[in-house]
Amino acid sequence: MSKPETANAPPNNPDGARRFAASLMLVLAAAGTGAAAMGVTAGRGLPWQFFAFPTVLYGLGALGFARRDVLSQVLARGGVAAFAGPALLTVASKLASAGRVDVPLLVVGATGALAIVAAQPVLYTREAKAAFAPSRFRNTWITSSTLATATAAILGVVAVLETGHPLTSVLVALQAVLLCLSVAGVIRMRGWGIALAAANAAFGTTLAIAAGAQLVPRVLELSMVPVLASMGLVLPLLLARLLPAPTAREPATTSTGLRAATMARVHVEETFEAAESLDSRDSHSDVADPRMRAHM
Repeated sequence: MSKPETANAPPNNPDGARRFAASLMLVLAAAGTGAAAMGVTAGRGLPWQFFAFPTVLYGLGALGFARRDVLSQVLARGGVAAFAGPALLTVASKLASAGRVDVPLLVVGATGALAIVAAQPVLYTREAKAAFAPSRFRNTWITSSTLATATAAILGVVAVLETGHPLTSVLVALQAVLLCLSVAGVIRMRGWGIALAAANAAFGTTLAIAAGAQLVPRVLELSMVPVLASMGLVLPLLLARLLPAPTAREPATTSTGLRAATMARVHVEETFEAAESLDSRDSHSDVADPRMRAHM
């Protein structure tokens, strides 16, 4: 009875520890940033949003990393990277310019990066590869989807902070929503995900041109950032269509090996036939001239 249960058990149980570790790190980081938002902001002169947004992003990331499906993992990675990446870049910039390390920012950023690394193998289990199995460029799809999710998270922060221009907030939030929907369509391997990403790229390009012509607020010139993120979702499909598929070398190698084996066998057979003919010739010569044997 135990053998069938073992055979039918999910093969990805060891990765549950990785998912738990990633979620736990993010929960602790979210709790720490939440506490900092209540106590540290007043002393450091920082706005509450500085700690509120990583608290929300890390909290949602903890929920995403706790799940097994590929879409939740990708969305969690993108949301965490939206703060962890800029935080670590800021720490590096301060270290290079002022020679000091912002320890709280380093801890929060490094925790997010470690959570992403800890949950990375979950995307490459048998179950994950079966759920998201494009014919080519799987890693490129995952990377572009992660970057698109991070871009959407940053756009959401901008939409909330842009309180002086309601139209700008609505347009930026719309681009963020379209990016998230495009990622969901791509990871679920739906054609509408690619179509929506292309439409979002065209929409962002239009906004950027209108902002350059001062028809809309100049901040919308940043719409080219989600345009690039959207094109990143379309690029793997274009590469798959334009680049030739890799040729299978295994059949050629097999046929070469068979050919070499056949030639070797023929050579061995010819050698044995030559040896047998020599033996038979010697035996015939001995029988034909018995007087020579008598004189030997």
